Amino acid sequence: MLLRERDQGLNACEHPSEGLETNPSSYLQVSKAGRRERKLEKEVGELRKALQEKTTAIEKADAELHEAQRQIVELRALQLKEEQRSKDTIRKVERLQKQLSQLQRENRSLREQLAEMEKIGRERMG
Repeated sequence: MLLRERDQGLNACEHPSEGLETNPSSYLQVSKAGRRERKLEKEVGELRKALQEKTTAIEKADAELHEAQRQIVELRALQLKEEQRSKDTIRKVERLQKQLSQLQRENRSLREQLAEMEKIGRERMG
């Protein structure tokens, strides 16, 4: 219906002398169609502006998403590094504990030998 009103209005505008003087309702229709056209053009402009704002917001959100994804990759790499460092530290601690146990056994053995030699030395001296 709007297109028909617009077309009628355009036809009337192309031939202003035809019908307007003899038919006042045609003039009102042309005027009404013109107002409607301006209103729709204004609405289209507002919709374009809203679309542009939403497009900008989406682009910003997309950039933030990409940055967050990059940070996730970076943090995962750091996490893997830290996990490896922890595993290495645990292995080192376990190795040092084994060495400590071995040294404690050797120390006990040497003390026993020392005690026995002291006993032998006292027996020979006395």
